[in-house]
Amino acid sequence: MKAIKLKEILKHIDYETVTGQTGIIISKVVRRLKFLRSNTLFFDWSGKNSSYPLEQFKAVRSCAIVTKYPEKYSGLGKNISIIKVSNVGKAYMAFVTYYRSLFEFPVIFITGTCGKTTTKDMVKHILQSRYKVLATHRSQNDLQYNLRYLMKIDESTEVGVIETGVAWPMDLLNYSKYFKPNVGVITKIGVDHLLGCKSLEGYIKAKALMLKCLSYSGALILNADDDNIRKIDLTPFKGKIIYFGINRKADFRASRIKYFNDGMKYTLHYNGKAYPCFVPGLGEHNVYNALAAIAAVNSIGFDVLEAAKLLSTFKHLEKHLQIRKGINGSLVIDDTWSSNPTSLEAAFKVLRVLGRRRKRIVVLSYIDELGEHSAYYHSLVGELIAATRVDALVTVGDKAKLIAERAAEKGMRPKNLYHCQNTNQVFDVVSKLLNKKSVILFKKSMHLSFQKLMKQIIVE
Repeated sequence: MKAIKLKEILKHIDYETVTGQTGIIISKVVRRLKFLRSNTLFFDWSGKNSSYPLEQFKAVRSCAIVTKYPEKYSGLGKNISIIKVSNVGKAYMAFVTYYRSLFEFPVIFITGTCGKTTTKDMVKHILQSRYKVLATHRSQNDLQYNLRYLMKIDESTEVGVIETGVAWPMDLLNYSKYFKPNVGVITKIGVDHLLGCKSLEGYIKAKALMLKCLSYSGALILNADDDNIRKIDLTPFKGKIIYFGINRKADFRASRIKYFNDGMKYTLHYNGKAYPCFVPGLGEHNVYNALAAIAAVNSIGFDVLEAAKLLSTFKHLEKHLQIRKGINGSLVIDDTWSSNPTSLEAAFKVLRVLGRRRKRIVVLSYIDELGEHSAYYHSLVGELIAATRVDALVTVGDKAKLIAERAAEKGMRPKNLYHCQNTNQVFDVVSKLLNKKSVILFKKSMHLSFQKLMKQIIVE
């Protein structure tokens, strides 16, 4: 964080009274007391009747507290400045708006049902070869992390790369208040977060708020092949729309896609030229991610060919279709980071390729956050399993039973279906199925731990 005097911050906050010094330097802003240190501004959202042990403040000097109830902090001494406000939330957002306004640099927003973390990491990988980049960490894209990322912005920041999740209808707009993006990327819109967005249509509308996040200007980068993205009304957008894809006409298009070692070879077509490219990571979806990343960095002036070359050294986040060696000489596809119907389709495509001349085994848990649509989409996954023609399906947890039941209805033999209540049972089943001629895919909910199981299965 750029160090700022408290009295300067107070110019932008609607406060009633201040007790204590206003000339202190603020070098950190927090919303939780446990992170309070000297020279910290603490926004206290707690109620009138909540209290904190005063000894927590004894080791802290020159800090400030924004609160609706200053009486809770009487007797703290001169080192603690107390700012009374009528609404802590509004005061906090006023600070966020003020602090972000201190800096001018391009910000790339990346969202999508699948591919957003990988695309974000690809964009970061390219840009950090030249710039000081602020980027979200791994898949930590919840709103709770936004202040932490905002506080990493200072005079040295040259570009921002922000992955944005959408679990609720207004999430994207809440992100935009912190980061003020001018480039937006939507990788793909499938089925996810129906618990918060209620329906696929509601989820599409939530993603479509990307246009408003960009103030209907700047650059909007879209997957040309995605049916749900094409449902978004783009008429209000006055900026530049850039498409990437494989099957339809696009500004950044890939052809001649082939699996090669641990990645994908493809030809990139851009601006009338063709470039032979390679991206680490198996699956056609990684070509889409690469196209989106190249389009994003090019929108802020990065050379296309240089970007494509840099991607050849990209390293994927673990547990995202990660290929490992398993027990009994088996091949393991570790895709245990999270699960939704759309990412399952991508995983099954990789399984089909790696499973040629091998016995194909799938281990699946339930899928989270589908709300009232849960039964329908679990059944749909069962149909995908049957169409993939796997040799064995292992389901974990009661909700996942629907997957197996539907797979059986679509022709999968009951003797090849195994249902388990926990991962100990899963290991007992799969350890007898795995050998040198088998490949096994693991896919699970983000909220279910497979850590012990994967340690038992993976040997290298």
